[in-house]
Amino acid sequence: MPFGYEAREMEERKKQEKSFGGYKKQYVTVDTTITADGKMIPKKIHFDSYHSYEIDKVLEMRRAASLKVGGNGIRYTVRILNKQTYLYFDDGEFKWFVEAKEGQK
Repeated sequence: MPFGYEAREMEERKKQEKSFGGYKKQYVTVDTTITADGKMIPKKIHFDSYHSYEIDKVLEMRRAASLKVGGNGIRYTVRILNKQTYLYFDDGEFKWFVEAKEGQK
């Protein structure tokens, strides 16, 4: 039976792998620029060492919840490769996440 650090690590992994109707919460690394007035502007999303995407444009920033995978924070509506999608910054955990389809990275 795991305890201490191992138990916390297993619980965190379960949270990350939780499925919501074909979607999962996937934490990602994001290159950001912070402006003089404190706004975070995402520039590039890194899914892993092989998959990175430049953000063409930030269309909107607002506080919102993810209805597909749960969680809330600042929702960025962004355009990547001429497709509109959402990128979330969970300001409670200070992590970025996306709503990824099950079985995809």
